[in-house]
Amino acid sequence: MTAPVCETEARSIWPRVLQGDASSLRGDFERARMACGEPSAKADRWRTEGPREGAMSRTQWAVIAILGVAGACVFCSLGSYLALYLTETLLSLGSAVSTPTGAPTVIPLPTATEAALPTPTPTSIPPSPSATATPEPPPPTNTRVVPLSTPLLPPTITPREPAAPDSWEPDDTRADARPIGLGESQAHNLHVEGDRDWLFFEAEEGRAYVIETSNLGGEVDTVVELYDEEGNELASDDDGGDEFLASRLWWVATEGGSMYVKIRSFSEREEGPGTRYDVSLRLAEGFRIDQYEPDGTRARAKPIELGERQTHNRHVAGDRDWMYFEGQVGVTYVIETFNLGPDADTVVYLHDGAGNELAWDDDGGDEIWASRLEWTAPQDETL
Repeated sequence: MTAPVCETEARSIWPRVLQGDASSLRGDFERARMACGEPSAKADRWRTEGPREGAMSRTQWAVIAILGVAGACVFCSLGSYLALYLTETLLSLGSAVSTPTGAPTVIPLPTATEAALPTPTPTSIPPSPSATATPEPPPPTNTRVVPLSTPLLPPTITPREPAAPDSWEPDDTRADARPIGLGESQAHNLHVEGDRDWLFFEAEEGRAYVIETSNLGGEVDTVVELYDEEGNELASDDDGGDEFLASRLWWVATEGGSMYVKIRSFSEREEGPGTRYDVSLRLAEGFRIDQYEPDGTRARAKPIELGERQTHNRHVAGDRDWMYFEGQVGVTYVIETFNLGPDADTVVYLHDGAGNELAWDDDGGDEIWASRLEWTAPQDETL
């Protein structure tokens, strides 16, 4: 029997030996002796010591050997891959360093003398047997360096064509303002940087005026400003005109007098022949401020009687119309707006004599956007 059979027989006997029943196992020991080939020593060792702890069989050794070979193969494969990667990387770096970029190309050129003279026919002379042959030096050549890239030329700056001042100059200050009449149109330009054009007209109280620019050149963006005689700014407009970047100022005179118009460019740096423009003055058609102005504050409120109708308008942005009546205790009053223009949306407020707000209404009227306020007076007082 082989060694594995011997070890198997011995392992099957040993548990019973530990139980103290050795006398009944004589036949088993004899078989173990025969299997192990050492009738006395090996069987006695198994009987007394049992199997050795930690002993490995041939199968275990075979598994360990296979795992070792597999690990060696994996290590060799990884090492080969790493070696190939490092080799390719070093080669690419070496080619990048050795190849210059943007180097000039040297092209030999013939000299002027060589280009003009014909090429002589060489004459063969037999060499002297005693003379030593001396090599002739190469003919001289001329070279030039040709860049691979063409350098950028600096941009050419064309000076701006100067603009002649318009016929209304000088008009750069309010003291030099030129007159403009109703229905008149004037041609101006901004011939130098920071140029301003001043005009003036006589305003009539209650009239609505329109000052606008038109026919603008390609390099101008006008701004129109309106001032009174003391130099206070009353209104201004930038791009309210019909044309792109043109201006239109709509203004209602609350009092008569001389009004001054200043026209400038938006950036105040525009100048030259492309800054021409026309400016005109006209009345707003069909519009006058209402007859109850000025009534923009509670102190200037105008009286309104029971059953009376008054016609008002909002002649400027933010306009308010104030009126007052005498209220009696227990009487219910209705204040309402009607016959509204297409751009009107009224709000009605009611205040007592001390200015405290008592009630208000926005869209309670019969018409769209009209107002209707109904209120009963708790006492006699001015409302």
